[in-house]
Amino acid sequence: MLLGGFATMVWLAATAASGQTLDALSTLNGRWFSEGAHCAKGSTELRVAADRRTMASDGTYEGKAYRSTYLILAVEARRVLTFIQGEARLTATGDPVIWWAMILGPDRFAWRRYDWPRDSMTPARVRRC
Repeated sequence: MLLGGFATMVWLAATAASGQTLDALSTLNGRWFSEGAHCAKGSTELRVAADRRTMASDGTYEGKAYRSTYLILAVEARRVLTFIQGEARLTATGDPVIWWAMILGPDRFAWRRYDWPRDSMTPARVRRC
């Protein structure tokens, strides 16, 4: 785990030093799996639409196929704010749940609910297959 964190810091520093701008939304394109799992047993394909307003998500979870569409609400340097169409969950204040995809590196991200403390994320990180 320490090496993964170190690699992320090196990548972030190299990106900043090179003057490159990270395109957080484009980074999400591809096939992903949750740490502790394996691509062959359960992965998600994320595809950002050409107009960058939505992102399709197709995958399997516990042997069942699913499909969802995320509305892209905001894009920042290293995070993307999304809303899952049809999301029924509500925050403690009754607002719809919306999610930040927090980019941790070119092949790694984590989810954070908008209503969680700023430094909180889901315990399982997501890795590119």
